[in-house]
Amino acid sequence: MLSDRDAAFAVFDLAAEHPEWSYMKISKETGVPYSTARSFLLCPERYDPYFDEVALERALKGDKEVFENLTIYEMREFMTRSLALGPERTAELGHLLGFDERKFYRKRGNFRRNATRPT
Repeated sequence: MLSDRDAAFAVFDLAAEHPEWSYMKISKETGVPYSTARSFLLCPERYDPYFDEVALERALKGDKEVFENLTIYEMREFMTRSLALGPERTAELGHLLGFDERKFYRKRGNFRRNATRPT
C-alpha cells in the first residue's frame, strides 16, 4: 500500500502523462481509491505532493500569507522543520503565524479521512 504522499505522486504523475484519462481510470491504474484520486485532482493547490522550497523558507521566516497557502504536505514538512529548530523558535513561529503546534496534529487528524473531504 502506498503512503499518502506516494499516492498523491502517483495520481498527479499519471494525470500529467494521460490528461485524457478519467478519475476512475487513474484510480484503477494507481490503486488509489477513486474518491481520494478525485480529491487530489480537483484540489491540486491543497494536495500537490511537490514541495515549494521557497514557500517553506518564507513560512519558516514567519510569512503568514505564505503559511496559510501551504499544501498539506508542505505543512507537514513545515512542522518537521520548525520542530527541528527547537521549542522556542517553534513557539515563536506559532505566535507569528497563529498556530499551536500541540494542536496541529490533533486538528489535522487522520490524513486519509481528511483527504476525501471536500474543502
